[in-house]
Amino acid sequence: MCFLLLWTEVLDAQTVKDSVQVHFRQGYAILEPNFKDNKEALQRVIDAINERRNSSLYRLNKIQILGAASPEGTVYHNNRLSYKRANALFDYIDRYVELPDSMKVITPVGRDWRTLILMVEEDPDVPYKDETLAVLHKIAVEVEAGNATFPHMGMISMLRGGEPYRYMYEKMFPVLRASRLYLCYEKESYSPDVLYVNGLSYIPATNTASAVILPEVKEVEHSFYMSARTNMLYDALLVPNVGFDVHLYRNWSLAVNWHYAWWDIRSSDLWWRTYGGDIEFRKWFGRKSQDKPLTGHHIGPYAQIVTYDFALGNSGYVSDKWNYAVGVSYGYSLPISKRLNIDFSMGVGYMWGKYNKYVPVDDCYVWQASKSRRWIGPTKAEITLVWQIGRGNINGDKW
Repeated sequence: MCFLLLWTEVLDAQTVKDSVQVHFRQGYAILEPNFKDNKEALQRVIDAINERRNSSLYRLNKIQILGAASPEGTVYHNNRLSYKRANALFDYIDRYVELPDSMKVITPVGRDWRTLILMVEEDPDVPYKDETLAVLHKIAVEVEAGNATFPHMGMISMLRGGEPYRYMYEKMFPVLRASRLYLCYEKESYSPDVLYVNGLSYIPATNTASAVILPEVKEVEHSFYMSARTNMLYDALLVPNVGFDVHLYRNWSLAVNWHYAWWDIRSSDLWWRTYGGDIEFRKWFGRKSQDKPLTGHHIGPYAQIVTYDFALGNSGYVSDKWNYAVGVSYGYSLPISKRLNIDFSMGVGYMWGKYNKYVPVDDCYVWQASKSRRWIGPTKAEITLVWQIGRGNINGDKW
């Protein structure tokens, strides 16, 4: 199979194309020569360049580099990963043979559904093979049509209880974490015509060898994912609040929240005054998080700071400057519409600080005691309405 081996194919009498594939570890774009058979593959392509360079008949006119990724992980992450893997392969080759950037053509494939389809077609041991191929073909069509809301990973990971997905994850996904480099040569005296079919370019073969079709070049789309949010539990207590969650890298995000309330009913000695906020790093995981950032399960550390003055008529409690808390939260963000989620979250940690107790007497507020707060347990609770911001930051048709 062309995506597994180095091969040389005569496309016509004057054009030769060399190809090589190197592999990467899951989630990484660092090219490791000693990983799998990378060392031998890299040496073969360097030897091929030098051999053709010493020939007076051939001229290198294009270096086509495809970066790819396996389907797990977000579309955003896999697009970036594909681009970095393609550049890593070019940079490595460039250390040993000088290759002008003008010849370089980068094609970030992202999730390599088409190669996965070829592998499934040739493997007789894939569970529920016909059903799996039908789903993969439907996904590939939707991807090529640019349907960002289509639940790609959801369809394949849930098929037949996930049995085909687990088989592909173990047997095939490692092969997809790769970059492929094509070296395109032509004779000095001949320049073949390039044809375009369905947006794909190829050089027609004039003999019995078949032409190799290369995907058209597409720019990597650096999508931006962010959400604006309000905790409805605070809203119910008449404590206005706002927060933002920004996708950082891979499945990590940074959430920041702030609240402020300054209400009072003087005639009843009743008021609630508080302001403060928290910051939290979140690691997202689960099936939904693979389809899109800021969706699905999340867990992460947080830190809080708050000041308050609450009076209930008979007595009041006021913080001595700031109270603090640190802990770990777990939550789940549930899609409810194209742009809206509801995030359920609970945090457990340690809270500390000082506060004063007082009682209203006539028109004065008389201090009663000063106490220290030392609390281990729940320090954070959220039922948050989330508005998703950013191009492509929308939920699929099935929530």
